[in-house]
Amino acid sequence: MKLAYVIYTYDRIHDALVQMEIVRHLWEKKFGKIEIIHVYNWEDEWYPQKTLEDYLLKISNPWHFEGASNLIDEWIKKALELDCDYVVVSASDTWLIDEIFIHEKVKLMENESKFLFTCPWWNPEMNNPQDVWFATDFFILDANWENKNNTFPLRYADFREKHLELLRYLWKWNVMVERLFFSRFLTACNKDVNENSLKSYALSKILLFNERTPVHYTNDWKRTKEFPEIWLYMNHEMEEKKEMLNNRWIVLWKYTEMYKNWNFIKN
Repeated sequence: MKLAYVIYTYDRIHDALVQMEIVRHLWEKKFGKIEIIHVYNWEDEWYPQKTLEDYLLKISNPWHFEGASNLIDEWIKKALELDCDYVVVSASDTWLIDEIFIHEKVKLMENESKFLFTCPWWNPEMNNPQDVWFATDFFILDANWENKNNTFPLRYADFREKHLELLRYLWKWNVMVERLFFSRFLTACNKDVNENSLKSYALSKILLFNERTPVHYTNDWKRTKEFPEIWLYMNHEMEEKKEMLNNRWIVLWKYTEMYKNWNFIKN
């Protein structure tokens, strides 16, 4: 099976570089050549040209939620042009290091005809799928199905402007990207079945990433930073990831070594 791998980055370039090395030096042992697409929307001078990625896409950054959604949308134009079976989409600071684990999950998607691998974006008090689907910081999508059914683009800004009055009526100011993702997925599944079968069909086509739940461990959305049993690390603090890399004796290539030896300045 062939993978395209999308990394989307605002300013966490150091995390993106290590993640590219994870793909090149670990994932490619199981999958062979992987096409890496890097989507970036911060300052051009901080990352002027590509390094380990095959494609570097640069876009403008309107603001946090819309900016993150636009980064995810941008990959679709390039990824679906490639000859691939599955597309992995990952935020730059989300590292899944265990290539055997992820290879087994992709094989399971293939064997069980699952279109999407992700998990609910929940916390202990908000765990109804209607409220919290889907995690967008890491997911895998069946490329052939997506080419036909079109979950993406999410078109965050269009959705917000179209429903702005309703959002204000409901006393909400932002569109939740995770819920919009789920809504677009349902619409895509609706091309395969009628409304009566939509709910059960859509849920049957999701391979849940149960190993990374709960995503948030408190009611005020404190994120679970790591799941060491599956080598999944999402720490925002570089010092925490540096400690993990050194403690686990992970050796990849030059950017990982630079990260491990970074001298941090504390305020």
